[in-house]
Amino acid sequence: MPDISIITATYNSTATLRDCLNSVRDQRLSVEHLIIDGVSKDTTLKVAGSYPHISRIISEPDEGIYDAMNKGINVATGEVIGILNSDDFYADDQVLKRVEEVFKNTSVETCYGNLHYVDAVNTSKVTRNWRAGCFRAGAFTGAGCRRIRPFLSVVPFTRNLASLI
Repeated sequence: MPDISIITATYNSTATLRDCLNSVRDQRLSVEHLIIDGVSKDTTLKVAGSYPHISRIISEPDEGIYDAMNKGINVATGEVIGILNSDDFYADDQVLKRVEEVFKNTSVETCYGNLHYVDAVNTSKVTRNWRAGCFRAGAFTGAGCRRIRPFLSVVPFTRNLASLI
């Protein structure tokens, strides 16, 4: 079974971070969860520090969210790397278990899935659905894939990320 690392970039994320951290903590699988913070001025670090499942917190100046994600990738130890934004959360407690199942097939390099956009106040109210669709050859190539940005909403989990960027 592949080890999974989850990277969460934060900056002044107190308002939404608990839902994110709870959703990782509640997964039916132990993972490396890295918090990469851009020196938050609110209580983000205090909130993150209160969650024992977090493997490591790094708080230092960065050049934005993609720089923070790349820092996380550089320190992640998992064979499979996922990015979960600080204002996002997993739909249920089996998400990472399903990801693990997919990556048991060693020929799989990347997996992604559908997204549910929810109301900021009532997170049980879905406001929009995004369907991932089928994989297209070449979808993850080109100049844009040399940076982490394309992996935000399209590829939340990948094996050997460095070979893709």
